[in-house]
Amino acid sequence: MHLFIATRGVYEDVNKFMAMLRGKFLPWMFKPKGAKKKEKIFFQMGVQPIQLWSINFPKEYKDIVLNTVFHPHDYKGEPQNKAHKMAFAAIRKMLGKGVKPIPDYKIDKAMPIDRGAVNIMGIGIKEDRETEHGEML
Repeated sequence: MHLFIATRGVYEDVNKFMAMLRGKFLPWMFKPKGAKKKEKIFFQMGVQPIQLWSINFPKEYKDIVLNTVFHPHDYKGEPQNKAHKMAFAAIRKMLGKGVKPIPDYKIDKAMPIDRGAVNIMGIGIKEDRETEHGEML
């Protein structure tokens, strides 16, 4: 079975929770290929993240941040699957007023980063708003 969840919390606590889930083993009756009967094995719970992230940065660094997060070969973060595009449009609405699709941006500068085996798709972006106390939200 596959259980899909969403998390929100302190980064270290979320990581600890997920590490503890990965450490759980469940007894399972499994029939290896070519075997005549099932044998009891211990199945390690698989934990694969499907995560939403909010990344905050000053507006004047929009191009360099977007180019760092989205590699130009990743279609600038644009989902290529029609179902993903529709789902991300719905998520933008859920995230609130002002969240727009990822805009075009310059690809001439980026900060060094190791993406490893990570697929990154852009959901949306929104402008900060300033409170009466000068706080940026």
